[in-house]
Amino acid sequence: MKLMVPTLLAIFFFIPGCTEQEVQPSPYEDYIVTFMNVVDDSNKLLNQYHKHLDSLYTQKIDQTGFGKQVSELVPQSNELVQSLDNQIYNLSPPIYNFHRELIGLINRQHLLLVNSVDAAFQDKEANKELFSNEFQEIKQEHTVLIEQLRMITTGTLEE
Repeated sequence: MKLMVPTLLAIFFFIPGCTEQEVQPSPYEDYIVTFMNVVDDSNKLLNQYHKHLDSLYTQKIDQTGFGKQVSELVPQSNELVQSLDNQIYNLSPPIYNFHRELIGLINRQHLLLVNSVDAAFQDKEANKELFSNEFQEIKQEHTVLIEQLRMITTGTLEE
């Protein structure tokens, strides 16, 4: 993940097509840094969730243990959701709609965590396949948003 941040910075901070002498910083620098931090924090939560889900699949933990471990991720996830909500008032119009999509994705991730906890503490069988599929879809959406932001910041997509 640490390699991803410098790579994304290199992609976003400079306008494609410029020579080394013409390199221009992106007007979206602050948002790009914020976005990368959000994706990094999101990935950390998702990786921990996936580890706990794997432990449930391999029966290293039972359903209650899974619920307890995932419930420890919920406060961090909630903080991530709140941090995005607080930023929406300071965004320029080209980034506003993109940011709403990011909020939707992070809320979807948060819902995955709380639904997993809820199912684990109920007396019903946790739907591991559903949780695994939702995890994969969220991870894929990360990559879609990274590409969308690259397109917005390089002027190849208008929001």
